Amino acid sequence: MYQIRTFNYIIALFLSLFVTTPFAIFRPFNPENNKVIMCVLRFFMYFLCGIRLHSEGNDILEQTRPSVAITNHQHNLDAGVVAGFFSKRLVILGKYELIFVPYFGQIYMLFGNLVIKRGNRRESLKSMALLEKRIVEEDLSVLVFPEGTRNTNEELLPFKKGAYLTAIKTQTPLVPISISQYKAKNQLGKIGFMEVYMKVHEPIPTAGLTKDDIPRLIEQSRIIINDGIIELNRKYL
Repeated sequence: MYQIRTFNYIIALFLSLFVTTPFAIFRPFNPENNKVIMCVLRFFMYFLCGIRLHSEGNDILEQTRPSVAITNHQHNLDAGVVAGFFSKRLVILGKYELIFVPYFGQIYMLFGNLVIKRGNRRESLKSMALLEKRIVEEDLSVLVFPEGTRNTNEELLPFKKGAYLTAIKTQTPLVPISISQYKAKNQLGKIGFMEVYMKVHEPIPTAGLTKDDIPRLIEQSRIIINDGIIELNRKYL
């Protein structure tokens, strides 16, 4: 069942890209495009993969903009799971190397998502400055996975500082989001519909804060997300 669901998800993703690419071509690099593809992807995930997305607090993300949204990351499927809470002008932050992936990378950019260069300090700082400027001037919410990599365990990995530094520099609130641990709970391998639960939490203000506040923000948001996960996981019992 795990392999079938994963394979069907790939089909759902490509069908969604095929259906929505004309929107991206007609209005390239427009962040409004993301909402379109996520609505279509959610439809295909339900009918092709048997994945039901349940979310609460979506209005919080909709009303908190610009902002930096942070959530836990457990599987490649998360690229579709986030459709459950995807709001207007929400974009995903990815690595610069993504743009070189044939077709997918170009579509990723056409849909208005953001990339950041890492490695070379000078280029990285320049890339970050451009990112911060776009967030504020274009009234964007940017989605970041602070664990930095997929994590299939129940215990969250340490959160990296990048998302918090962006929030501090732009003085925009952090919006913690919890996603039930469908991978750790083996929901992917179960027969029938797979349920994924999400909760958008109240924003954490960053106005007036500095880099010195980042460790506290990391701890505060990590506790909020973790407690939310524990609460959502109970729905699998």
